[in-house]
Amino acid sequence: MATRSAGRTEDRFAMVNGVRLHYRQTLGEGGPLLCLHGITSNARAWDGLALELAPEYHVLAPDLRGRGDSDKPSEGYGLASHVADAVALLDHLGVARTVVIGHSLGALIGMTFAATHPDRVSRLVLVDHGVNTPPEAIEALRPFWARLTREYASWEDFLEAMRPSPAYPRWTP
Repeated sequence: MATRSAGRTEDRFAMVNGVRLHYRQTLGEGGPLLCLHGITSNARAWDGLALELAPEYHVLAPDLRGRGDSDKPSEGYGLASHVADAVALLDHLGVARTVVIGHSLGALIGMTFAATHPDRVSRLVLVDHGVNTPPEAIEALRPFWARLTREYASWEDFLEAMRPSPAYPRWTP
């Protein structure tokens, strides 16, 4: 077996469930660790942690479908589809069992993954997991989710759009 270069991060792609899924792998000497990001994030959210864990783990961080450099199909964004993508990615990579870390939506995906494929999960780490959202809250969140698909022509355009937000009351240079 070839020696891995621990700590080196690579961008890769895999076809899973008809979707071209981008993932980042940070090579390590130990077993696999699957990192699942939140709804407004992508695989790069795990870069710092991956470097810290790489001596002990081979870290895999996919962009969920619809995020980052993964395909953005018109459907298939429920928990079952995300779990199926994770399983298919692990199958593609020949990984039978893994540690799973999930943040926010990724934590919900991780819980669903562990519940439906307990033989594939050796440990589960949940970070700031979401909850089942009541229908009235979903309606209130629709404008927030709609902004996730918005693209800005420039950094300045993005900042101009954010300045009026009450979430960012004080701006400094």
